[in-house]
Amino acid sequence: MAALGDKLYMAATISEVYGDELVVRNADGTYELVSDIREGGDGSSPRHLCAFNGKLYFGAYVPGPRREMWVHDPATNETRMLPEQYAGENFSPEHMTVYDGEMYFGAKGPTDDRYKLWAMDSAEQMRMVFDFPDSTSNDDGGRPSHLAVFRESLYFVARASSSRLSLHSYNKTHGVVEVPGVEGFFYPGALTVHEDKLYFGAADGDGDYELWAYDGVNGAFRVADINPSGSSDPYAMVVFDGKLYFEAEGENVGEEIFVYNGTSIELLADFEAGQDGSFPDDFTVVQGELFFTLDPVDSAELHRLSSSGNIEKLPSVNHYCRLGYDTSRGAQRPSFLWGKRRVHGAELWKYNSTHGATMVADFVPGSDGLDPWLMVSHNGKLFFFGIFPGRGWELGSYSEDEGVQWVADLTPWDASTTFNSLCRSVQLFFAAGQEIQM
Repeated sequence: MAALGDKLYMAATISEVYGDELVVRNADGTYELVSDIREGGDGSSPRHLCAFNGKLYFGAYVPGPRREMWVHDPATNETRMLPEQYAGENFSPEHMTVYDGEMYFGAKGPTDDRYKLWAMDSAEQMRMVFDFPDSTSNDDGGRPSHLAVFRESLYFVARASSSRLSLHSYNKTHGVVEVPGVEGFFYPGALTVHEDKLYFGAADGDGDYELWAYDGVNGAFRVADINPSGSSDPYAMVVFDGKLYFEAEGENVGEEIFVYNGTSIELLADFEAGQDGSFPDDFTVVQGELFFTLDPVDSAELHRLSSSGNIEKLPSVNHYCRLGYDTSRGAQRPSFLWGKRRVHGAELWKYNSTHGATMVADFVPGSDGLDPWLMVSHNGKLFFFGIFPGRGWELGSYSEDEGVQWVADLTPWDASTTFNSLCRSVQLFFAAGQEIQM
């Protein structure tokens, strides 16, 4: 995710019509599709979002197997792909970070699939900054990642050999160098600057992966052993309200949010009680508020840290809305939609501005679901087509008094009835049979 102005941009599936595309959360809490870059269910999978020069840059698939650099300009609402560096080749930009008036990132080179360090200026002119030597990298090249600006230099993780990742730094004086004098750890990641230190996750000589810090002068040191029973694997870090927030696995909890205040580390909340964890990720600060995703047993959704320190779940971005319940409904009348959660299949949901979205009933327990669609209101009821246990696709209805009901088996000689085009008038009309095109 990335913040630009008062908006939060993310990759999400906003409806069943689109795949994984660029979505924006507006200041009023509503979600919008920014652009359907790759039409169809696959989506363009935008990744590594970065705000630069008043625009949003990201890597995404073109209508094909290649990933290229894209940009969204909120001033014009234009989303476009930048000119290809190498026609027909997979540029695959990633880990974009702004430093010294330019945007730096890792991407592939012109003659191979090896990742180099690149930069782009405000005029969107790109240049290769550093090509890692063949002798010190594997088939992926140096693959610079986890870029962070620290002590007037650009720090990042890159391969120093085919089997070793290490800290590197870059500035226009000394170029790219492996940071000297930082030893005792392996496989650094998630570089984040807090106050006067660079924090990151790393493993010691015994393979215990914990939170480390480096002040730019002295050697790096382990901040704390968060999980004495094993590795805490800290990741996804952000600075918010003068503290370092990050994802880690505790001794008696799964992967949850931990907070470091410069002196001690505390668990923010055991959101998913037990060892499963809620898998927090994508920490992003927008207008003084901390947003992030949690991925517990039920679903991966957007959350926010409230001013009181509580974790607040926000309305879902991907309930896969279809047709509304009643186009003349008032503000407090519910709209109906179908949605998926990991513990349920596609079921009937309802929404109003007071109570948000709630599931009407888990009509088909398990992962299969009722799968209601083609909804329309008629005589105070909601009619739809759904998969009824033992009956297949049939006509169903819902009302507050009766709940979900099967209406009729229109083709008893066949396992399912094929429907299309519900239309309400004085009576309810629709097409039905064995060979109706859905």
